[in-house]
Amino acid sequence: LHKLRDLARDLHLMALFALQLALSPPQARLGSGSARAALRLRGGSGVTGGSLGRGGGSPAIDGEFDYIIVGGGAAGCVLANRLSADPAHRVLLIEAGGDASRDKRAQVPWAFTKLLRSEYDWDFHVEAEAAVNQQEVYLCRGKALGGSSVTNVMLYHRGSPADYDAWEEAGARGWGAKDVLPYYLRVEDYGDGASQYHAVGGHVSVQEVPYQNQLSATFLRAMGQLGFRPNGDFNDWSSPQEGYGRYKVTQRAGRRCTAADGYLAAARERANLVVVTGAQATRLALDSAYDGAGRLQVSGVEFARGDEREPCSVRLARGGEAVLCAGAVQTPHLLLLSGIGPAEHLREVGVPVRADLPGVGSGLQDHPAVVVSYESKKAVAATDDALLKG
Repeated sequence: LHKLRDLARDLHLMALFALQLALSPPQARLGSGSARAALRLRGGSGVTGGSLGRGGGSPAIDGEFDYIIVGGGAAGCVLANRLSADPAHRVLLIEAGGDASRDKRAQVPWAFTKLLRSEYDWDFHVEAEAAVNQQEVYLCRGKALGGSSVTNVMLYHRGSPADYDAWEEAGARGWGAKDVLPYYLRVEDYGDGASQYHAVGGHVSVQEVPYQNQLSATFLRAMGQLGFRPNGDFNDWSSPQEGYGRYKVTQRAGRRCTAADGYLAAARERANLVVVTGAQATRLALDSAYDGAGRLQVSGVEFARGDEREPCSVRLARGGEAVLCAGAVQTPHLLLLSGIGPAEHLREVGVPVRADLPGVGSGLQDHPAVVVSYESKKAVAATDDALLKG
């Protein structure tokens, strides 16, 4: 009997694995539960291997940098591209994972299930708690250049304009729908051409799903027969999002288009950009002296690489900046390891307190995926054999 994983992919029921954490609303809260969920790392958490340099490699990380970017995920790739565009700036990008750009699992869209719990996945789990019947909830986070754009299901869905307007009403000035739309258009390279809500020429390739399972088409026809509203483009903000249809995907010519493909690849040959993989940041180096505004000064970043027992460190040039792009889980974790966070908690775990910031490490909101699968008595997709047999 054939599991209809292909149907689940094509209808994007698996889309809930693509956790939307990048644009958290202001004033996020843990929720109504009295207990705080904790994240723990299980399996494959070690830093192994690693490479450095521009393109093919470089013998060492020498000198100081104007910008040190911690985390080579979506945000890190964008910043590496933008900041290194000025040849006067030396830029270092540190990524704990590897380079998945030549791995077929990361190239072929239907193979995304092979990436889950692989070497490209941090494989986080929420500890068992009463809210989910004492079960652990798996949380996939990408561990590679490109971050979770390497492991997600490639849906290109901006949400509703009402979402952004609600953020602005809550106090996030400049985050209204009219403010964010130009940036969405700037990054997009839409396969069907430019329009009011789509653009061409950007770094992120967006297109229709090139393949449709026969049961997907049957499912959509059934929605129409039941009287639901068809929606040909969920990113068209001129009409309601309610309805049925197919999502756009971040693919190019049938291949996954990651943030590393779209932003980092073109910049890696720049002489002023150094990319280090297999390097997990462990602490921010903080000067004992404060700046004139009473703020701690970051002087560099410490990281572990491969099998080296002694931590490596790299320094910022005078006036330089460390930019934390390690994601919704590991950016606050790095701050905590550096002594920035709730003082009471830091003392409990033996970390010297450098700055008492109670909000660090709390406030993350997410939801578990609920995936419905059925069995079929006959093969219904070209990918059945590959999905079932590996």
